[in-house]
Amino acid sequence: MQAQSCEGRVYLKNGIQQLYESNDRIDLPRKKKDVQVYRNFFSRQCTSDVIPFANIDSVVVWNATSKQNVRTLVPLENVGWSWLYINHPRLQVYIYASQGYSVTDMGGMKARQCNTAAAMFFIPSKTACDFYVRQTDGKLICLGDTYKKCDKPFIRELCHCVGLSQEWEKKLIGLGEHNRSSMIQRVIEVLDGKQ
Repeated sequence: MQAQSCEGRVYLKNGIQQLYESNDRIDLPRKKKDVQVYRNFFSRQCTSDVIPFANIDSVVVWNATSKQNVRTLVPLENVGWSWLYINHPRLQVYIYASQGYSVTDMGGMKARQCNTAAAMFFIPSKTACDFYVRQTDGKLICLGDTYKKCDKPFIRELCHCVGLSQEWEKKLIGLGEHNRSSMIQRVIEVLDGKQ
């Protein structure tokens, strides 16, 4: 599968930042692969380099047509390249997509779908996408598939991760929310005191 190239900035663990914009490009990383970068991407003088997965703190990417919409990808240990979906002081949520991501023209993130033989026979298939939550103690917890329905175990685990009381847990379960992403947004509202 060919990676999508876009503009961006690579933040290395040693504090150095490398910018790739205008004629330079970054391939959106996936799985636990190193990051491929290019200088003079659109010319015959194009040069490429590889930045090792282990050396990178994060990669911030954007589409050249929507520079205001930046997305952050983080190499999570024992998981792989994951999109930092929510960055809240009490809750960091990542989404890991097994086939990686693409950045839309409007700057949104989209999980790439696998191009398998099943597609030729119109058999629907989805890229595995999972929510991961980093607790305040640094521990990473998998909350499961982003495509699944929001159920009681998901809400309980999410509430446990951020330290919400059983009373809040019951209130959130009582909302009857079916979308997991919407439930995460509700929890953020509770944490911010807006509910």
